Amino acid sequence: MLRHTGGMVSFMSSMAIDIDAGVGAFASINAQQEYRPTPVVKYALQLMRSRIEGRSAPAAPEPDVATIVANAADYVGVFAGAGGRLEFVRDGERLFLLHEGRRVALERLTEDDRFYVPEARFARFPLVFGRKPSNEGEESEEAKGPVVEVSWGDAWYAAGTYEGPREFEVPDHWRSFVGHYRNENPWVGSVRVVMLKGKLMLSVSYGLLPLEADGELYHVRDDPANTDWVRFGEIVNGKCMRLKYSGEDLWRVASL
Repeated sequence: MLRHTGGMVSFMSSMAIDIDAGVGAFASINAQQEYRPTPVVKYALQLMRSRIEGRSAPAAPEPDVATIVANAADYVGVFAGAGGRLEFVRDGERLFLLHEGRRVALERLTEDDRFYVPEARFARFPLVFGRKPSNEGEESEEAKGPVVEVSWGDAWYAAGTYEGPREFEVPDHWRSFVGHYRNENPWVGSVRVVMLKGKLMLSVSYGLLPLEADGELYHVRDDPANTDWVRFGEIVNGKCMRLKYSGEDLWRVASL
């Protein structure tokens, strides 16, 4: 088997070749959502090989429905914050946000405890649930602590079982950094800078990345191996007008 995946701005693709059977398949989608259509290509090869060998076609793989949340019960509850309250309920393996008298089904994102809300009011950021630290000392499904908080951008909400601090101090100059910055290069796009629970965060398409101050630089600390950095530029009327993200300039376009 030979296989390769890749992507371009707004496209994600996958191709595979079954050398023994002499067949190949390619699929591409016009979206850039951390997904590559590898299951589609794999099933296409299975169909062609079964035809060549005179066998019955294999069953199609079960679709991965984003609204199916196997551990939906983990997130049920009421979470309160300065912006009000968020309530989540479940119906079997589906998780819903109660919003303006309606139930809005949440959609799983690629990382655990992160969800997309298909509602205009919540389209800007993902919902990110936080758990109580586990005492098990290991990362596993069984070792995960209970969900005790949820955030949406810079809005933070805590459950009644949350035991940590609820007020946070931040340096005054951080407030000038908060905002929306953009570069017209489609490979760079836009980022938002927010403050969440006393930390400066960089909001990108797939979530919030913590920033760690180091002199004039702010290192992106979502992963120890991440070498990305941010440097904030000119302050005009209390607002930073430009930031440099790993060498690329982005300019302020909105408050947030």
